[in-house]
Amino acid sequence: AKTVEWCCIPLSEMLQNSTRSQVYIANPFLIDGFKFDIRIYTLLTSCDPLRIYTHADGLVRFATVKYEPPCSRNLSNICMHLTNYALNKSSRSFIRDDEVGSKRKISTMNAWFMRNGYVN
Repeated sequence: AKTVEWCCIPLSEMLQNSTRSQVYIANPFLIDGFKFDIRIYTLLTSCDPLRIYTHADGLVRFATVKYEPPCSRNLSNICMHLTNYALNKSSRSFIRDDEVGSKRKISTMNAWFMRNGYVN
């Protein structure tokens, strides 16, 4: 069995040193030509025994500019390369609609996967 060590960082320190880092995926899976991320809400109530609750529906957040591979011409276009709601909500291309918009329910995405043959 693998042992997982947890490190507790005080909330005040986390807020002062807030950073995010991720690997850029060179050939991302796209929906209708747009990059997206999936946000699933969970609640961990116990580690031993492990008890995790997951909300039935999460969010799928989309970039508001269709994806093109990064190059010097488009690298600064954050609305193409990032899916963060706070950045994209002020874009002229932001669409407020749960079915086809820039922020959708995960159940809508699941239906898209089924319609497009990704899920049986």
